[in-house]
Amino acid sequence: MSTIDEAIAFGVFWLVQVAIILRGIEGIKFVESYAAPLLLASSVGLLIWGFDVGGEEYGEAIWDPVTLVARLLADLPVLLVVAMVIVVIAQISTNMAANVVSPSNDFSNLSPRQISFRTGTMITAVIGTFTWLVGYGSLLASFLAVMLVDYWLLRRAALNVADSYRAGGQHWFSRGDNIRALIAVAAGVIRVCRRAA
Repeated sequence: MSTIDEAIAFGVFWLVQVAIILRGIEGIKFVESYAAPLLLASSVGLLIWGFDVGGEEYGEAIWDPVTLVARLLADLPVLLVVAMVIVVIAQISTNMAANVVSPSNDFSNLSPRQISFRTGTMITAVIGTFTWLVGYGSLLASFLAVMLVDYWLLRRAALNVADSYRAGGQHWFSRGDNIRALIAVAAGVIRVCRRAA
């Protein structure tokens, strides 16, 4: 695929999502409610096929589902088109749930009176065009890493839920801030940014 083809594909993908976004949270719910059963059924079908053939399809392990489906249905063009439509729906619904809803809520919560959820999603769509989601993802991944280490390794999966909401409890740290955790998050973000550069 050439750079121009990739740009066109990205543009179409972006426009479809913006059209859904303009309907607000109801538009996202509508897409997710129809996409979920379709994706579940297609995944189960692919899993059953995988169990049926067993071992290496085609003499090699194929981890990319798009490549696998394209090779599997190469002689059945109508089914291949249907399968590729399902792949596109999977991409759109997954991206909406994973990369649009959360940052849209974040922007909306910055100033709820001025920024509605719909406005937050449009801000996300525009910034996402400039690969902001990569940076946003690295930030979230750093927070997740610190939370997992704290919960599983340091606390051994023991968490005092009441203390999480009480000033002066075991999770209070320094006036409510765990400076060491924030430093660890910052170090993770810096490392990811250096790798990306």
